[in-house]
Amino acid sequence: MSEQRPLLDSDNRSDETSEGVEERRRVQRLFTGPLLILVLIVMMILVIFVGGKDIRNLWLLRGDPLTAARRVLSQWPVIDGHIDLPVLYRYGYANNVSAINLNEPTQGH
Repeated sequence: MSEQRPLLDSDNRSDETSEGVEERRRVQRLFTGPLLILVLIVMMILVIFVGGKDIRNLWLLRGDPLTAARRVLSQWPVIDGHIDLPVLYRYGYANNVSAINLNEPTQGH
């Protein structure tokens, strides 16, 4: 192999015949559909059987939004890792921590 040739062929397949292009497309169509169906079946099996009680009982979350939120948060608490609260205090209270009353609702939250 010459040092002048690229290691990988370029995306330009001008030397490929129209029969070659059609054959490649036919093979892609032949495998894409069944492969997609297989992936969907495996995902459904994983959700139903491996997901366990938590995923199968999600239908119980219908109805009252507050009850659904409490049920979800009892098993998966949310931890806010964003820095929006310190930024709010820095600009809203001029970075004066003693001016923030945490016993009452604050601006923006």
